[in-house]
Amino acid sequence: MAARSKLTYRQIADMLLDLECGTTGSAAAASYGISPAAVSLWKPYIGLDEKWLAYVKRLEHETTILRRRMKYAEGQIRIAGSIIKQLEPNPRRRSLFATAARAGYGICHARANQIVGIGPTAGAIRAQRQADARLVEVMRAYLKENPHQGFDKMFRVLLRDKGCTRWHAHKLYQQQRMQQKFRKTRIKVPVRMATRTTIIGVPNRTWSIDFLVDALTTGRRFWVFNVVDIFNRECLCSVALFRSSTVAVVAALEALRASGRAPANLRSDNGAEFKGLKYLEWTRRHHVKRRYGRPGHPIDNIFVERLHKTQREEVFNVYRFKSLVEVQRQLDAWRIRYNLVRPHQALAGMSPVQFARMADLGLA
Repeated sequence: MAARSKLTYRQIADMLLDLECGTTGSAAAASYGISPAAVSLWKPYIGLDEKWLAYVKRLEHETTILRRRMKYAEGQIRIAGSIIKQLEPNPRRRSLFATAARAGYGICHARANQIVGIGPTAGAIRAQRQADARLVEVMRAYLKENPHQGFDKMFRVLLRDKGCTRWHAHKLYQQQRMQQKFRKTRIKVPVRMATRTTIIGVPNRTWSIDFLVDALTTGRRFWVFNVVDIFNRECLCSVALFRSSTVAVVAALEALRASGRAPANLRSDNGAEFKGLKYLEWTRRHHVKRRYGRPGHPIDNIFVERLHKTQREEVFNVYRFKSLVEVQRQLDAWRIRYNLVRPHQALAGMSPVQFARMADLGLA
């Protein structure tokens, strides 16, 4: 080792090049004034230049230091484990020390167990079962409040910040059979075809309005008047009625205007409710332009039709209603969740209210 230090890395690189070209070890030792044993120690580095020789030797030095420190730390852990065993012979009580070490110092389960002198997997299964039980309880509570949203939306809203992987959460979701089962509707909604639609970039520029029909358990039909702001897909109004009429449309729009919301355009189909005299008079009085879709083309009013699909899946396909009061109460609760927390793929996973706030800040 002392002979090796007499040479610079440049001289060692030249010596290795000579060895690579066919010079014998004894001849190289005599030429550079070192022992043949020192030459044999440098042979594994043949092919490296001066720069890489310095880099490799520095890495070897650092690795040696790390190995020494690791052996020292392992010895310290063994000493600590033996002392803890003498102070507390009961393994179950020592597992409490491991729990405290994980909580206080943020170390992994196996390392904490090694410090206190118990097996690396001791208590892991029980802890995992307890964590899974808490996670299942949270998932069930969310699905009970938000039926029909499914795993994807639940994970995006609830589980993404729980420290749980998507694979593990979906495994629990399937094991616990949390998939929602829904009754078949008596009134079939026509199939909607997807299409590209121009997005309105200003709030209250255009509202999309329409009626959705369903039936009570008694067989009596009822209608739901929905209003959607195209800008952020916000459901502004969802009113249950026993009869769809122009009077009901005007009353709902007037209530929204009294609350401070007023549209510049109203998009609807060609239903009689949207061509009545009171509706025409209300739009003229408040300078609102009427936009009608093509007859037989519900795709022209696609935003409210998409809302109808979601509303039917999450409300009317889930519950059976005995009265219109129950329908309105459930619609009000659903509309709050829909606007505040339900993620929308068209809004980059944000809810309508979150998207509106981001737009106000100029980030949407």
